Amino acid sequence: MDKLHSLIVVTGITCIVLIRYATASPVEDVQAYTYHDQVLETILVKFQSMERELEMLRSELKSQKETSKRKLGAMADELNRQKVLIQKQDNQIQRLNTVLVGSEIKPQKSFYNRSQEYTRQHQSKPLVDKRNTDQLISKKEKETQKRLLGITSTTSPLTSPVAFSAYFSTNEDQLTSHHTLVFDVVQTNTGNGYNKHSGSFIVPRAGLYVFTWTLITHSSGEICTNLVVNGVNSGYSYANGNWQQTTSIEVIQVEQGDTVLVRTNNYSGCNQAGSIKSDKWRRSNFSGWLIR
Repeated sequence: MDKLHSLIVVTGITCIVLIRYATASPVEDVQAYTYHDQVLETILVKFQSMERELEMLRSELKSQKETSKRKLGAMADELNRQKVLIQKQDNQIQRLNTVLVGSEIKPQKSFYNRSQEYTRQHQSKPLVDKRNTDQLISKKEKETQKRLLGITSTTSPLTSPVAFSAYFSTNEDQLTSHHTLVFDVVQTNTGNGYNKHSGSFIVPRAGLYVFTWTLITHSSGEICTNLVVNGVNSGYSYANGNWQQTTSIEVIQVEQGDTVLVRTNNYSGCNQAGSIKSDKWRRSNFSGWLIR
């Protein structure tokens, strides 16, 4: 609209100049020639500038048109691809329905025949409970449906174990109450739950675990320790004397993220004296593993 307005103004000026030429006297013509030539030259420059701008607008509109055309083409291709995928899924659902309809009859008949044959061969054994048979068939149908739809079962057995084992690299001489024992040499750390710098095991997966720790006293030591889960004592161990060994085992249900460690207790009746022995001939250690 701004360019159209400028065009109208320039056209008006041109008309005024032409009228001025028509009404001017012979005396004024000589003085006005130079001025009018300048005005016409200015108008010509304006027209040329507007023509260039119009050409740029045409080029920009053409480019936008081509871009829009490409985008519409891409959207049409994507729509066709989605239609093909939907058709494939419909076909897969139809095949699944066909399999399920067939499985509602055939597995029952097959299992019933095997049950009868088994009963004839082993009359002294009880018959299979039909309720269990129905549950088994239903489970098989669900597994077949998940397999056809590409659904992975979330109740599959554990595929990777969790276990750790660590021991002291040297003797532990500075024993105090409420002191965490840091077993700094790691032998096994499947699941990456044990931290050799803090002596803590962070449970990577919930379940039933076995935890065991062995301590060897030295220098007439008296050592009292606890297995601690999230700050709560869940196991106990006591050793008294020179070259005495104590081993404790605890089976505990823990949750993911729980912290498990071995710590000297703060019982006033335990001196926490002597040292814990650990060298290349005998090792004081801490271990744990997931049962299920």
